[in-house]
Amino acid sequence: LFTMYKLVESKGLCISSLLRSRQSNIELQSLGIIRDADKDPERALQSVQSILYGNKLPTPESHAQFTGTHPKVGIFVIPSGTAPGTLETLCRLSVEGDDVAKCVNGYIKCLSGHTEIDGDKTFAHAYLAASPDPRARVGEGALQGLWDFEHEAFRPLVCFLNEMLGRP
Repeated sequence: LFTMYKLVESKGLCISSLLRSRQSNIELQSLGIIRDADKDPERALQSVQSILYGNKLPTPESHAQFTGTHPKVGIFVIPSGTAPGTLETLCRLSVEGDDVAKCVNGYIKCLSGHTEIDGDKTFAHAYLAASPDPRARVGEGALQGLWDFEHEAFRPLVCFLNEMLGRP
C-alpha cells in the first residue's frame, strides 16, 4: 500500500493526526517525507526533523537518508538537499533545452524585466500552458508525460522513492 499525503504545516495538519487516522490493521513500514527547499534547504530539513522528533518517529540526520525500522523514515528536500528550489526546479531542469523550453525561457526573460517572478514556478506554468491541456498543474503535466523523469535531475528523487518502497 502506497499513499501520498500533502502535509501543510501552516494549516496545522501534522504527522501525529495522520498516523492516528490510519487504519489500525495496516502496519506502517516506510515513511518518506518530500518537501521543497524553497529558499533555505537547511531550514526545510530542520522543519521536517522537528516534526518527526516531536512525534517520536525515527529522525534522519540528513537529506535523502533513511533511519529506523517499522517505520523506516526518510526525508528528501527538493531539489537536491543543498540548493534552494522546488519541484518545479526539477521539472524545469528535466526539459531544459527542448524547443518549448527555449520559447518559455524567452518569455521568462521578457517578464523578469517588468515584474518580480519565481523563475522555476513561472517556467513550469508557462511550459504547461503550451501543453495539450493548458490548464494543467505540475502533477497533471506529469500524468501527460511532459516532464522527463528519466532525466538526471530526477535521479536522486527516484532513488529515494525506490529505497522507501524497498525496490532496487
